[in-house]
Amino acid sequence: MVGKVNPSDCLGNECTFEGPVKNLSLAFAEFLDPQLEPSFRVLKWDQQFHNEDGVTLRDESYTPALMSSGTCDLYTSFMAERAWRQKKLAMPAVWPGRYVIVIHKDRAEEFGDLSSLAGKVGAVIENSTQHTALDQMNSTDFSGNPTQYSFIQNYGEGIDAVEVGEVDYTVIGADSALWYGRNEAKNSVAVFPIGPERMNNWALHKDYTELLGKVTEFIEIQQVSKGSALDQLFKDYTGLSYAKYLRLISHGIR
Repeated sequence: MVGKVNPSDCLGNECTFEGPVKNLSLAFAEFLDPQLEPSFRVLKWDQQFHNEDGVTLRDESYTPALMSSGTCDLYTSFMAERAWRQKKLAMPAVWPGRYVIVIHKDRAEEFGDLSSLAGKVGAVIENSTQHTALDQMNSTDFSGNPTQYSFIQNYGEGIDAVEVGEVDYTVIGADSALWYGRNEAKNSVAVFPIGPERMNNWALHKDYTELLGKVTEFIEIQQVSKGSALDQLFKDYTGLSYAKYLRLISHGIR
C-alpha cells in the first residue's frame, strides 16, 4: 500500500504523488512539529540501498548514500525487514503484512498454489523481498522450469501489466492488493499468499537515535489509537479498520 506517482515514471523531488506513504509521512511530520513542512523524493526502489558508487552491496555494512549525504532523513516506503538491509539502516516496524500473488481474474483456474508460478512470467520489483523469494524458489522447486521476471518500478505497474495480459502474475503486499482491488484493479484478483507474515518498516540512518525514538513513539500511538492517522489510512485505502486488517492478516489473506 504505497500510492500513485504522477507521471508514473517520475523520480526526484518534483513529482506529484498521493497515497498512504505520503499521508502517514505527513501525520508524522505533524507529530514532530505542526510547523514542519516535509519534502519528498521519489526513488527507484534499489536507490534506497545504493552506496556512494550507486551500487547495492548486500553483504556489506554501510550507510546508503542518500542517508549519509543528508539527502534523505527517513524512508517511509514500508520495506520488509531483511538482515542485509539491517546492516545499513535502522528499521522500525510500522504494521504487519504479507505478499500475495495477483493474477487476471479470467485465469484463476491456472493458479492453484505456488507451484503454478513455474515457467510463468511475473512483474516484480528488482532486488525486492519478493524478487529474492522467487529467486530462492527458482534455485529449488522451480530449478527445472524457473519463473521469469519482467522488472517494474512499483506495484501499480505490476497491476497494469496483469490487467492487460503483459505478464502472468505480479507480487504485491496484501495491504496494496486490498487497495488496488477496491480502487483501480478491474480484472485482477489475489489468489494465494507467498511467504510468511512479515513487517512493513520505515528506515533511517542508524546514528539518528533521536529521530528513531520519535518514529517509535509515533508508531506506538498510531497502532493503539482508534481513529488515528494509521487507522484512518486503512479505512480510506482498504475499506477496513486497522484492527480488522490485523485480523485478516493473522488468518491468512487469500
